[in-house]
Amino acid sequence: MPLPMPSPQNREEALFRAAVELPPGAARLAFLEQACAGDPALRQRLEALLAAHEKPDELSPKAAPAVVATLKLDLAQYRELAAFAQFGSDLDPLTQKQLNRGQRLTELLKQPQFQPLTWQQQTVILFAGTQGYLDALQIHEIRAFEVGLYKYFENAQSALMEELTKEKKLDNLRDKLHAALKEYKANFVAELQAVTA
Repeated sequence: MPLPMPSPQNREEALFRAAVELPPGAARLAFLEQACAGDPALRQRLEALLAAHEKPDELSPKAAPAVVATLKLDLAQYRELAAFAQFGSDLDPLTQKQLNRGQRLTELLKQPQFQPLTWQQQTVILFAGTQGYLDALQIHEIRAFEVGLYKYFENAQSALMEELTKEKKLDNLRDKLHAALKEYKANFVAELQAVTA
């Protein structure tokens, strides 16, 4: 099967749409092998998108779509601004902020192979990203932030994670999530500064 030749900006979306049309199984796997040859990060993103696309609604808690909606909007704005920014170097602070957030959200979508996240972990890290908790971090610091965040929520915020699991939505938990993320980020930044000092 010949691969579609989309523009670089829409390549991931075009590959996703083509893969969705194929039945799950050998044909789809062969398509992904060929389409993503040499780009394992792209394959992981596509596999994650396909898995999310095929999940029945009852397995997809309401918390995840609430965060994903903001993520989609932020990434769409990022792609538009990134394309625009290629033509000019003078960017206003708001545009620069959106570009920085888009880079960090893109980094969040990279997931180590064979290390799937629970929907609770996905919700927490995407909430952190879309709410600006990663904006001040360098790109190379994001993976350490993410790994530490999962441990922090597993140990120090286990009650909040249980509540998220029970509620399955963010409505009543946003304030608690903000408080926990502020606490974790302050600790993370302090540890980072201690190491670099």
